[in-house]
Amino acid sequence: MQLSSTLTLYLKFMFTIFWTVFFGSFAIAFWVLDSGKEIGVSNSLKWGFSAFVLVGILILYRSLFRLKRVDVVDDGLVITNYFKTYHFPYPLVQSMKVLPLFLSYKIVILRFVKPTSFGKSIFFLTNTQRLESFEKLNQNITFSWKSRKSK
Repeated sequence: MQLSSTLTLYLKFMFTIFWTVFFGSFAIAFWVLDSGKEIGVSNSLKWGFSAFVLVGILILYRSLFRLKRVDVVDDGLVITNYFKTYHFPYPLVQSMKVLPLFLSYKIVILRFVKPTSFGKSIFFLTNTQRLESFEKLNQNITFSWKSRKSK
């Protein structure tokens, strides 16, 4: 059963690549245009837009590109970043923290007992239906659940 949302692939790759190429090409175009001509771009706009693109890429890298796909199997979780796939048994999972995002989507922070190939914690996007069906199927799991209810 897939626990993470199907939006993960779209957000992780398609959106981040499209955003980077779209705004990056504008930043490059601003630098290529000659500022001495009528249609030129001022230096402050060049530097400002370049800073916007770099900060945007950093935010995308620190948020969306860190998302993982999580599948549930009988004895644990199969987690992939779409390049590498690893199996983690339930005893390696320390806690799951569920944070509301928008509509029925939630961000889940999965923490491990010890550092793994993906680090000490991972992030994935899920929705309420997938999370509830996971909870029903796996009521005997021993790690802690932390949930913050949306107001």
